[in-house]
Amino acid sequence: MVNNLNKTDYKVLGVGHPRTGTGYTSKLLESFGLSIGHERLKDDGIVAWQMTMPLDKFGNKLPWVHPSMDYSKLNFDVIIYNTRNPKNSIPSIVFTETTSLVHRSKFIDFSEAQNDIEKAIISIVGFDKQIKNQYPKHIQYRVEDGQKKVYDFLSEKYELKSDYILPSSNYNSRKSRIGTINYEIVRPKYQDMINRFCIEYGYDKLFK
Repeated sequence: MVNNLNKTDYKVLGVGHPRTGTGYTSKLLESFGLSIGHERLKDDGIVAWQMTMPLDKFGNKLPWVHPSMDYSKLNFDVIIYNTRNPKNSIPSIVFTETTSLVHRSKFIDFSEAQNDIEKAIISIVGFDKQIKNQYPKHIQYRVEDGQKKVYDFLSEKYELKSDYILPSSNYNSRKSRIGTINYEIVRPKYQDMINRFCIEYGYDKLFK
């Protein structure tokens, strides 16, 4: 927990879509020696997908984020945006992120989606657009293989541990039920949408 609630300047803010590795990212940053909380503000910062949402719409009522305060008043030196392969994140979003949908719906339009898979695609792409607009100066990394990229970037700014041990990639993971996803119901518009996302971040296209 942050020791001084009047503090406004922090080192790191981590953002990303729910179920794409924000919890892992907080553990990664702590392994480097930084005091970073997952959905909890600590002395060096916070990693929380909720910080992707337009803060003026939520004020000090960011869901599941502690402490309750006006996060729009805080300044962060570094913004880290984590991405995860949609092949793995979409099933996880579909089956485990229904509770956050009401909050995501406040700034993402899901009205044209005909199924939960299309909703997940719209959400991933919507978060990507929002992060780029809200935090144009950010470092993006892939949770699958981008840990060194983050370490090298941060080590130029802060004194980090040289003997860090990477956290388990199973941190905060849930069964994603990949085999139960029927991608045949996804319409071409949304196939193209997520394929463009995959190409941009170096993942294999989800649809051929």
